[in-house]
Amino acid sequence: MDSRTVEVDRKELIVPDIFHVSESKRTAIGYIVGYVVQMVERKIDCFTCREALHASCGDKGDHLQLIRLKDHGSLVYPSEAVFKVCDITEGVIAAAIKLNDGKLNRALNVIYQSVFLSISVCG
Repeated sequence: MDSRTVEVDRKELIVPDIFHVSESKRTAIGYIVGYVVQMVERKIDCFTCREALHASCGDKGDHLQLIRLKDHGSLVYPSEAVFKVCDITEGVIAAAIKLNDGKLNRALNVIYQSVFLSISVCG
């Protein structure tokens, strides 16, 4: 994962670049997101909502490469929007883990506190 230097309160902090993801990782995330969409679909009754989870017929997104390679008729093709949400989430969690010395619980706590702070500031 690439990183960049960011100045925060006059201190330097190395922040991993969460938007730089290898092609193989993007296709793996796309494959997993297809499964997530399939599981979420089972819980949703709204047809329009379910339809929004899927890629359109002509979607050529590179995140769908592994799905196209493995598909024999039953795999789910996630929409670009759903993929982006999951891709960014994976990047944020990976960056938090890296910044917290590989400690998952500590990283998730930092993410939780950041989200809570953002919500309280906006709300």
